[in-house]
Amino acid sequence: MEEGLDGDVEVVSNEKNNTFFWIVIVLIVLGGLGGVVWILSSNSSNVDESKDVSESKQVEDTISDKKVTSSSGSFVSSVQLADVSELTGKEDQYYCEYDETRDKVAIIVRENGFYDDSETLNIFDQYFAAVRASVDVDNVGVKKFTGSSEAEFDLFIENLIVNENVGYIILVGTDLPILINDDDQGYIHLEHNLLKNSYSIIGDNNDSSGCIDVAISLVVSPLSYLDIEKKQFVSNVFTNFVNYHNNAEEIFREYSDTLSVGWDNDIPGEQQVGWSDPDGYEPSETVYFYPLTFLLNTNHEEIVREFQEKHLFLKYNVHGTPNLLGLGFSDNSEGSSSENGGYGVYTPFSDIREHVDELGHPVSLYVDILAACYSMTVGETYNDRFCCWPQTWLETGVWASFDVVSLSNHHNFQRWLYNEKMVGDALRKTSFGDGVIFGDILGRVP
Repeated sequence: MEEGLDGDVEVVSNEKNNTFFWIVIVLIVLGGLGGVVWILSSNSSNVDESKDVSESKQVEDTISDKKVTSSSGSFVSSVQLADVSELTGKEDQYYCEYDETRDKVAIIVRENGFYDDSETLNIFDQYFAAVRASVDVDNVGVKKFTGSSEAEFDLFIENLIVNENVGYIILVGTDLPILINDDDQGYIHLEHNLLKNSYSIIGDNNDSSGCIDVAISLVVSPLSYLDIEKKQFVSNVFTNFVNYHNNAEEIFREYSDTLSVGWDNDIPGEQQVGWSDPDGYEPSETVYFYPLTFLLNTNHEEIVREFQEKHLFLKYNVHGTPNLLGLGFSDNSEGSSSENGGYGVYTPFSDIREHVDELGHPVSLYVDILAACYSMTVGETYNDRFCCWPQTWLETGVWASFDVVSLSNHHNFQRWLYNEKMVGDALRKTSFGDGVIFGDILGRVP
């Protein structure tokens, strides 16, 4: 089974959480420790787009002594509840109840960094106005991070959630401490632990509650782009967000169904892709609320026809690399595996970009990743060509792409997305929602 999550991503264990908890209790009893903060382990190297940013400057929006406390004393963490599952008949359909008063959105950039300029900030202001009208979400503005470490970033975000009622965040730029250089493989990955909200007091996806207290998404430009191209990329992406929010009802009349592409396990010489579900749920072929067309990736002609249409969701459950996906769209039938990406089913992102450019509209508003390796890879260390899939989808007009790992949680996320009608609310509602969102955390669905 291929899970769409790189195997080398470090996971903070429950055992560590429990150990830490008892250490804190002992310290409080013995000495009245004023505040203890879990400092995230960091082996990352940041990809710097900033303009001569001082790494010694302190984070302005955090409290001294490396702690964050609620100024009002009213912080309420999310809790896990359960319903009776339609699949099992048991009370095992877990979900999260979150504090709905924590309902503001923030965009975070590096202070004096690449996107801290008047033109980009103006686009962000347009976005804030659009989402206020579209989904009734107010904002706390653009927040500018001044630190350099994950620990500082942790506190910076924590302060927004605890003291400014932020429930949704969009991180913009790779000059924030969110990436890992994996020189062994030659790829630059997302620092997934940080975005799983492993904060000292606001919840952790790995703890027993399985709930998060903030929904975070990312907008990351291609690392190989020139400076002016990176700014234009972010500007274009947020312009798309503004357009979608301002014209959502009209757009939903055109984008209303789901195209699901699954790996054909009869392809010789390739590892099978599939799910092991005791309840028989097959997410590639099943969706609960929107009409769905399911195709194996060997049905090239049918896939090409569907890629001419406008879909609300493109779902896929296939093999992938940073540059190829087994979508079955490209016509590789004439060549060998090594020349054309494996038995004619692999599609390079260049083909998607060219196709959408000719088509004049995205293939889908959302990309729902059931399985595809390297879905959180955002760059390469060994060359300067365009990369990777998160940037490809955003560049081609996708509102957001999701990688919510594990079967039951993906089912929950789909259900909550339909019920809540907004990406960020669905992620906050999803128990054990180990998910990463590239794009608009406030993206909506009909």
